[in-house]
Amino acid sequence: MLDQSAAFFSGQTTGKLLSRIVNDVAQVQQAVSETLGDLARESLTLIGCVALLFYYDARLALVSLTSAPLVVYPLVRLGQRVRRTTRRSQEALEVITHVGAEAFTGHRIVKAFGAEEREAVKFEKASQNLYRTNMKVTSVLSVMPPVMEFIGGLAIAACCGTEVRKSRPAG
Repeated sequence: MLDQSAAFFSGQTTGKLLSRIVNDVAQVQQAVSETLGDLARESLTLIGCVALLFYYDARLALVSLTSAPLVVYPLVRLGQRVRRTTRRSQEALEVITHVGAEAFTGHRIVKAFGAEEREAVKFEKASQNLYRTNMKVTSVLSVMPPVMEFIGGLAIAACCGTEVRKSRPAG
């Protein structure tokens, strides 16, 4: 980042640059330590489950795989919403970091003009915005598992209902 031009630094706030560094490092650390392992494990689990599904009932496997887009679509939409709210959360963190860095680096000016209260109010507003944004992220993430379980339950009920109707004798 230090190799960037002076124009780059003049167009960016200190808080934004610090926030980007801190968040990007944390995200890379999480991706390396957790996401890659989960991706490998879940991929192997998926392949094993699909193979087992075809082993037990190929017709049911085909129905399940053709109806998978109906299940995946809500997950994709929720994922997009998570990314949007997470981006907003990072932007709110940028603002709060900028407000704090601005007050700390300009502490002499703040004290000279008696602006401590004004800076405290600015920080409080930025803090409240970050809190609200993080609560939105949390609510979206907490909705995902129940929605996916509900959709899975509907899919299982639909498949079982089809099998029950086919297995009943006519009459």
